[in-house]
Amino acid sequence: MSERVPGLRADARIGLEIEVEGARYRACCGSDYLGLARDPRVIEAAQRALTRYGLSPSASRVTSGETREHRACEEALARFAGTADAVIVPIGFLAAQALVEALEGQHLWLLHRRAHAALEQAARQLVGAGRGSFGERWEHPDELRAVAAELVDSRGRGALADAFFPASGITLPLPEAHAALGACGAPQHPLVIDEAHSFGVLGPGGRGLAAAAGLGERDQVYAVGTLSKAVGAHGGFVSGSRELCAEIRARAALYVGATPMPAAVAVAARTAIEIALAEPERRERVLALAERMCAGLRALGLEAPQPSFPVFSLSRGLDPQDAQRALRNAGYLAPISRYPGVPPGGALAITLSAAHEERDVARLLEVLEGCRTLRS
Repeated sequence: MSERVPGLRADARIGLEIEVEGARYRACCGSDYLGLARDPRVIEAAQRALTRYGLSPSASRVTSGETREHRACEEALARFAGTADAVIVPIGFLAAQALVEALEGQHLWLLHRRAHAALEQAARQLVGAGRGSFGERWEHPDELRAVAAELVDSRGRGALADAFFPASGITLPLPEAHAALGACGAPQHPLVIDEAHSFGVLGPGGRGLAAAAGLGERDQVYAVGTLSKAVGAHGGFVSGSRELCAEIRARAALYVGATPMPAAVAVAARTAIEIALAEPERRERVLALAERMCAGLRALGLEAPQPSFPVFSLSRGLDPQDAQRALRNAGYLAPISRYPGVPPGGALAITLSAAHEERDVARLLEVLEGCRTLRS
């Protein structure tokens, strides 16, 4: 049996402060990129909804579990994403599964080598239901082109990948991946991308990588995302055409048979989305902080995501555990990441949000410089 490595366990979160084991730190953890998870307006809106609706809907959306707040959240999401409609699901991990269940036809599913477990789960669900099979994994567009063309049959070719890979700091070259998959010649070649980290941060207005590339449903590019990162709430979503969303509502087991998120969570998500729309400076701020952090890391000879992104996975050039202790001594808390793609010893995972300040970046770099010097 594998030994479980414990993560950080918070006793309280107030603004940017996190309390762990009786001590308070400035949090550099999680994925609250826009600083909305603890925004007073979001919390107050959720509290009012909790009083009005209670906690659990206690039924699926196709019986009596839907409230006007669920639809209002979907409408706000569609406005932000620039699509005709959106569907929210109770957990971001299963958003891709809800999408692929609505796609027609049999596919040979080609999974990115670094893909999140949620994408693998979505493909396995279809394969287990007899609606496709697994092909070879890929990482670069040239590999995708080769594995998609490997077998000549009547099935479509479907690919699944993350838009941004936080463990490696790599952004998916989406236009190239789309062209590589389309070159297989199959009429159906859906490319499903998980915009969990990129939604709200990257692309025009924070709409994600697909929007940045000008690719969408008409190109057989489908985006899913989460409400638990930049939006600061909980749950997942699929945005797209009214036709696609209608298919999801009719066919996805997660929509038809599961209890939806509490109405209070839907209200929190909608409020956060509306704030993000009204305050684009939040996104501008976190990207500016990320750019400064990236420049500082590169000057120290340490790893940095390219292009800049407010997540930093550090494993080379310093000892992650030593650096974590040094940051805690300086009043900052960052976890050790052990996700797939991270070296066996783990990586120090530092996250910035719009709530951080330039002095935070300067202090983080100062501490990391000392760790790098000690290591060498």
